[in-house]
Parts: sequence; C-alpha cells; structure tokens
Amino acid sequence: MSLGGSEYLYTFGIIVAFVGLITGAVLERRNIKRVLKSHGLDRKKLLIAIVVAALFVVFELATVKPTQLLFFDDAIYQGMAQDLLHMGQAWMCDYGTPMTCFTGELFHEPIGLSFNFAVGFALFGVKLWVTHATELALAALSVFMTFLVALLMLDDLKAAYFSELLMALSPVVLVWAMPTNSDMALLAYSLVALFFLLVFVEKKSRLGLMNALLGISITLYMKVFAALYIPVFLLIYLVLDDKSIRESLRKNFRRVSEYLMDTRVLLVLLISVIVIAPALNYAAMELNSGDFGYQGTMVENTCNFSMPSIKAAGNINLANFGVNVCGNILFWFNQYGSTYVMQPVLFTILAILGAAMMVYGNGRRLFSLGIWFLVFFMLYTSFYAGSVVYGVDWRFMLSLIAQACILGGFAVSGIVAWSGSLLKKTVRDAKLRSYALTALAVIVLISPIYLLIPQLSVSTANILQAPDARFYEGFVYNESSAIPQNCLVYTYDPPLFNINGHAAIQIGDLYNTSQFNRLSRQYGCMVLDYGYWCHTPNSLCSYANDTFNLTPIRTATFGKFGYNYGFYYLAKK
Repeated sequence: MSLGGSEYLYTFGIIVAFVGLITGAVLERRNIKRVLKSHGLDRKKLLIAIVVAALFVVFELATVKPTQLLFFDDAIYQGMAQDLLHMGQAWMCDYGTPMTCFTGELFHEPIGLSFNFAVGFALFGVKLWVTHATELALAALSVFMTFLVALLMLDDLKAAYFSELLMALSPVVLVWAMPTNSDMALLAYSLVALFFLLVFVEKKSRLGLMNALLGISITLYMKVFAALYIPVFLLIYLVLDDKSIRESLRKNFRRVSEYLMDTRVLLVLLISVIVIAPALNYAAMELNSGDFGYQGTMVENTCNFSMPSIKAAGNINLANFGVNVCGNILFWFNQYGSTYVMQPVLFTILAILGAAMMVYGNGRRLFSLGIWFLVFFMLYTSFYAGSVVYGVDWRFMLSLIAQACILGGFAVSGIVAWSGSLLKKTVRDAKLRSYALTALAVIVLISPIYLLIPQLSVSTANILQAPDARFYEGFVYNESSAIPQNCLVYTYDPPLFNINGHAAIQIGDLYNTSQFNRLSRQYGCMVLDYGYWCHTPNSLCSYANDTFNLTPIRTATFGKFGYNYGFYYLAKK
C-alpha cells in the first residue's frame, strides 16, 4: 500500500538526530570533559568504567546463549532494517524481495531499532549474528551510560561504579542483551539523552541544549511509549537545575526569554522540532489506531492466579493495572525465576535501602529517580501486555532497571563508606581499607548472579517460552536455502524470508487468483510456507491444502507438540 511518502520523514528525522548528536557531542567535548572532571573523573577512572562494560560483554558471550525471544516481531524489525538499507524506508513488508518491498505498512513501533540494525547490515551484511551483535552493543552502551548518569546524578564516583556493576549483573539486561527487541535500544538511548540533559544542567551552552534535545529526539524513535520521556526529563531538569522548583521555573522562564532573542538557539530549536515532530506524529498515530492487539486478549490475574483472567478492554487502563500490579511488584523479589524471569532479591533490597538513604540530604535526586521509575512502572502495569508473566514482556522492566541500579549503587557506596569508618582503628591504612571493602562488596554483588548462572546459561532448546516458535524460526534459518532463488514464498511472515534471501508474500494473497496467475508467470516457482501460524485456528493453510498440490521441499516436526512444518511447491489442482 502507498504510505504517502510519510515513511521517508521518519528516516530523515532519525538520521538528522543521529548525525546531529554525534556531531554535537564532538563539538561539545571540552564542556563534557569539564563536567566529568568536576565530578572526579579522569582518564584512568574512565578506563575502569569502560573495563566494566567490556567485562559485561565477555560474561554475556560466555554465559548466555544467543537466541530470539520475541516472536515474530524480531523478523519484522530485521526486515524493516533491510528495507531501510536498500530503499530508505522501514516498512513491515507484505510482499517484496530482499532488495525491494512492493507493498507494506508501518509497524506498531517506530524505526529506531531497525535503524541500528541497518547500520550493522551496511557494515557486515544481512546476517543473524549482526542483529545479536547490535543488540549486545546497545546493552554494553546501557551499562556504560548508567555509570555516567549515576556519576552526574549522585556526584559519587564509587556509587557510579557500583551502579554500573549492578546494571552489568542484572538478569533482565543479560537475558535481553542479544534477542531482537526495541526495549534495549530504548534503554540505551534514554540514558544517552539523560546524560546530555545532565551535562546541560551544569553547562548551559547552546551545543549542550542541542545535544539534550537531539538525545531526546532519537530516543523517541525507539518506541511509541518513549514520548513519555519528554515530560519525565523536563521534570528531572527542573528539579535538578535548582534547589527550589519555583526558583528553577523562574530562572528557566527568564532563560527561555533570552533564548528567543538568540538566532543560534532558535536554529537549534527549529532543528529539534523538525526532528521530533515525525516521531511524535508516529506515536500519536499508532496510539490512536488501537492496533496493539488487546482485542480478545485475556489478562492473567497476578494477584490471585486462582481467579479467572479478565478480558482486556483497552491498551492502557486501571483494570489492567489491577491484575498486573502484583506480578510487577513480585518480580523485584525474584518470584518468577523458574520461568526465565529473574531479579536478585539482594539488588532490590539495595535499591530500597538506597532510596531510604536519599531521603535526607538527597531529596531532589531521589525525586528524579523516583518519578523516572514510577512513570514507567505505572505505564507498563496499566498496559494490557505489561505484566512480567505475559509471555516475554518482562523485557519492559528494562525501562526501570537503570533507576533501581543507581539507587542500589548509592546504597552500596554508603555501606562501604560506613564500614570503612568502623574499621578505622582496626585497619589504619585508608587505601587498603577502601580496596578490601570494595572487593568484598563486588564479591557480594556477584554472588547472586553466580548462583543464577545455570538459569542464565540454559540451552535455548530448554527455554520454556515459545519453544515451538523458536524451533520454527530455526527451521527457516537453517533450511530455507533449499528453496530455489527464483521462487516466491507464500507465508504468514514475509520479512522472515526476505532476510533469508527469498521473495515472499502474505499467505492470504493465495485467495487472489488473478494475482497468483500473474505472479506465477513472473516467478519460476511458487512455494507454501506451512509454518508456525498454520497450527493456530485459521482457514488459510487448509485452503492451500484443498486448492493446491503440495510437493515437499523440506519438512520438520517439533516433537514436543507434534507440529509439522515445511516448505512445499505449489501447483494448482
């Protein structure tokens, strides 16, 4: 279908935001360096933070098996990246080849993650490992940016290190560091945006303003719900900019008045509006469409599993909140570890302790972290699919994990400092005392993750969530090369075949007899993908069986459920 050219606006917007942010950061590097130095960070100390992020990558690759968890959106994101690379637009393709999408539609999430994949595909080719590597790079960026954000928010170098370590050890980050998902991209870019906002709080430069606005802009392209970061970050800015919100408003009102007389600032604002507008338009369009799939969905009552599930009456509402809230609270106390949904209780206790320690003397920082956490907790708990027990949607906790880690890092730093004061008379060497207590704290933090390694390193075949979908996708990746290159595949998942090098079209188009005849003359052969969705109630696969002679190319059976999958040549009876 024609999209009226609007899809190119999204491509233009994210490219301008991405290039503009990199350029602005380079031009603003001296101010950024001064801000970091004022918080006690030098090159050697920065290297430690980089090493922690690198060790996270090593631990991830050594422990967690690369796999997909989000079916079948993963293929859509990758197919969008392929179209973005070759056509300059990111469609959810309904009919196309690996190089061209002929008919498509906008996906229910923006193009941000696909843009990241497109960069990876441009450098290394359209390969599955590239998507895993791109997601892992975003996860490592999230770990590192947690350190920088914690440093500027807490003004405590040791607390920043502990915050980064907690982030690197968090199971939700480790599990979702490689599967295709937009939530990791949202986490990474939201932390980047917040970092530049905090730099602007301290250095009110024009470039600092541009970086903060472009950071927020690029975040909006990662997920529809990212629009909430605009009021959240604005409130954080007002709270941290001055001890009094009233005084902050007064000063910033005067600052805005001055900016309106500055041509260069007006240019920055104009660029930001041009970049942000497409992302906000996308969010508004998708949220108003009601196309998030709640219709007919049953939402489990996590407060009482013996009670019947409720039928979702909307994407976001209080009824959803009422049945999701218990599960989303209990998650933080590791109540769902047996279902591959993990969160060490120790980490949560440290976050609560950190919040308690901030009550006196750090109220503004606590408020900032609290509002950042609560807004997204309320959002996802009110979302019909926002419960941690709803399939694989515990990935939504990625929007909450950095706040918990920063609070936990503050608590660990305080405990280490308090313990050091108690040991002054016993261990007189201050450096030795500090090193010993820091090492002990690191060991304590690592211990719950060490105990979780058997769960984190589980074979992908033994992951309970969607084993049939994982088997089917593996079948396509491993066996679709047997399909001749000149064939057109009729399938429920055209992007999955596009990224595996085949032309594909929606299976529903089999009903269009005239189109089928025309395409039969265009392509050398026609193929049916008897795939995952053929084992759900539908008439399309049975129609294909009744209407065509099917000659097998490759077949497989998922033993656990006895599902048969296969690729078949199509010939009219």
